[in-house]
Amino acid sequence: MNKKQFLNSGLLEEFVLGLTSPEEDKIVQEYLLRFPELNNELNALHQAMEQYAMQHSIPPPESQFPADTYESKSYVSNNDYSFNWTLLAVVLLACLSFYLFRSNQQQQKNILQIEAEHAALKTYCQASQEKIQAQLLVLDKIQHPHTQAVVLAGSAIAPSHFALAHWNHTLKEGWLNPAKLPILPKGKQYQVWADINGEMISIGLIPPNSRELITIAYLANAESINITEEELGGAIHPNVSLLTASAHL
Repeated sequence: MNKKQFLNSGLLEEFVLGLTSPEEDKIVQEYLLRFPELNNELNALHQAMEQYAMQHSIPPPESQFPADTYESKSYVSNNDYSFNWTLLAVVLLACLSFYLFRSNQQQQKNILQIEAEHAALKTYCQASQEKIQAQLLVLDKIQHPHTQAVVLAGSAIAPSHFALAHWNHTLKEGWLNPAKLPILPKGKQYQVWADINGEMISIGLIPPNSRELITIAYLANAESINITEEELGGAIHPNVSLLTASAHL
């Protein structure tokens, strides 16, 4: 176990109380050697016990007999003996209280950690559910009877690649699947363009090396859809020399 697990095990408190077995004593000594900073914890436990014992100690009653009599000496001795047992009980109680306090603190930390993990998991599940619902909604639209599937064939710089677009004049929406486009170097991304009367208008940016279906802007008079390789962030005008895929509508 690591240092944190050792501190949470309660062995150090039991060692101070003298409740550990010889084998456990060896374990404690080993960890004190491996982690010298644990000696500070050990000293703190000793000081806590001493302070608690001093605050709760019960002094023996004053003798009612002359100090030089045999009976007085015997009486004081018995009270000293009683006081030692009382002090020991107080010390044990102090250590037990400290140990329970430490255990309770650790349990509170564990509870807070579990609650935080639960909240994070709940948030993740909600986000995943929302994403799935959005994907199902898009899938339903793609299967709409008026949705046209358009294959964007690869150009001379990517002859074995292509992209798949979905165009719906009724819903006035468009989507593009870039899964089969070439992987781009860092700092580059694909941009989607619609050709209207010879003018290229940007209708979407594909996130760098994304393989997921994206929504693209619908333009009613678009004559073709084109994909070019651009600098990260996109461009105002397409880099025609890096036209990667295109198709007529």
